[in-house]
Amino acid sequence: MLVISPLRGGPTAVVFSLALVVAVVASWLVVAPAGAAPLGTTPIGSITGRVTAQTADGSMVPSSAGRLTAVSPGTTPDEVPVPSLERRPDGTFTFTGVTPGRWYVTLEAPYPGPYRYGSPRFWVDVPADGSAASVGDLPLILSQLLSGQVSAVVDGRTVPLPYARVTIWWKNPTTGGYKDEGSESTASEDGRWEFPLLRPGTYRLSFGDGSSQSSRVHDDLYWPAGRRFADAEDIVIGPGQKITGLDVVLTERTFTTTRVAGDDRFGTGAAVLSSPWGFPSTNGATPRVPVLYVANGLNFPDALSAGPAAAHEGGALAMTDRDALPAATVAVIERLAPERIVVVGGPAAVSAQVYEQLASWQPAITRLGGADRYETSRLVARHSFLGSSTGERIYLATGEAFPDALAAGPAAHRDDAPVVLVRGAQSAADAPTRALMVELGKARAILVGGTASISRAYEASLVEQEPFLVTERRAGVDRYETAAALVGGDSETIFVASGRGFADALVAGAVAAREGASLVLSERDCVPPATERAVLDARVFEVVLVGGPAVLGAANEVPLAVCGR
Repeated sequence: MLVISPLRGGPTAVVFSLALVVAVVASWLVVAPAGAAPLGTTPIGSITGRVTAQTADGSMVPSSAGRLTAVSPGTTPDEVPVPSLERRPDGTFTFTGVTPGRWYVTLEAPYPGPYRYGSPRFWVDVPADGSAASVGDLPLILSQLLSGQVSAVVDGRTVPLPYARVTIWWKNPTTGGYKDEGSESTASEDGRWEFPLLRPGTYRLSFGDGSSQSSRVHDDLYWPAGRRFADAEDIVIGPGQKITGLDVVLTERTFTTTRVAGDDRFGTGAAVLSSPWGFPSTNGATPRVPVLYVANGLNFPDALSAGPAAAHEGGALAMTDRDALPAATVAVIERLAPERIVVVGGPAAVSAQVYEQLASWQPAITRLGGADRYETSRLVARHSFLGSSTGERIYLATGEAFPDALAAGPAAHRDDAPVVLVRGAQSAADAPTRALMVELGKARAILVGGTASISRAYEASLVEQEPFLVTERRAGVDRYETAAALVGGDSETIFVASGRGFADALVAGAVAAREGASLVLSERDCVPPATERAVLDARVFEVVLVGGPAVLGAANEVPLAVCGR
């Protein structure tokens, strides 16, 4: 029964209300065309497809295995009913009761089973007229398996290695390169491991000790027995293939030591430049040396900034006396024939006579000399890095002592950064250093050394003056730990120099930087624990001792004699 309540608003309101009622009643009397879905309902369609399974020969055959699901994204079962599924022995299937729109079908492989486990999505659009849509063939791919056991030599005996680390690389058949699958398997307590869900293809494996002391106890290994990735052998696995028995034995950590030394500091510098890590001549051919930096070898400040600059430009660093070029340095310069020479330091560090002798060999020569070591350091950084450095970092080290800046050189080179000497004991950073950081576009300052080298007040002043600057400190309790804190990169070589004197190490720092290697410091008669840890953790194969036995004794050769043990 229709009830009409009294309305306010007079006759006009009554007339409007009656017209509305008539319109509503008329709408109830409209007759739907023959064959159309009832008003208020959605045409119902279907999704068809077929499941196929891979066989051992790689072919695909119809299959009724796996679990099928059809999902309408962004909806709930209350909004869109779950479709009905019919499966047939020939692998075909049909979802019915499917509303028009975007759907995806998932095929979940049975687990456990022979196929790769997962639920890949296959997208399909169901037409608005409710007709059928085909998702095509949905494949079940055979799973491949690699497995084995990791053992290790412990106290001379070979025993299973619990919780060993196993990493797998897949070879891209198009590029030929290897990609870390992001798959790392941890062996069980008896050292057993497996990768059960692989695609067919070519792989390489690496193994490591998963304990906290891993790199200090055992060498990593690439299947079957290589120490380098290039020494690894490919493992090719076909559809459904299971390769077991990939057993390896990790051996105790080993590396070799090589000594590079001359008769004196200049001779050692020349020997470093002629070594395999410097600029050796091969079959009588001298490598191209785009630039040679020359600094005073009897004092350290100028060379500390010159080394990273030389490495940044792909060049070398050579040492000189103030008033005369040593014979060893002359021989190096004549052999290398650099395309440019940069003299670091004013006439008080490298005399006009030495400068003129260098200019007679190479007219393309420049002198970078400031009023003191700090201004010279800034000049070197600006000359070498302005406009050619893409890194965001700048390394700041005290100019009062050599160890921190010396070890910082290779680390700075990895970050494409200069090393700038500062008066770190002051309570605030000086304006020229701050201006240089802005000019070079450096947003992160790496402070090398503890607060005795660069004070907290100095660090705080950097941030106060440059609000967008981020500071980071690399330091230890002493020079040996600070050098160890700067170790990084993936070079197979590490350089060791005396922590008591700079004479032999200045040229080595530049060579190590160019090589991508790190430089750590040691004592003459024993190896500091921090240095030993750095060498072992770096997983290097070769340790280069820079200097003769008078500065780095036999304790630095294998086996290392650690201080206090």
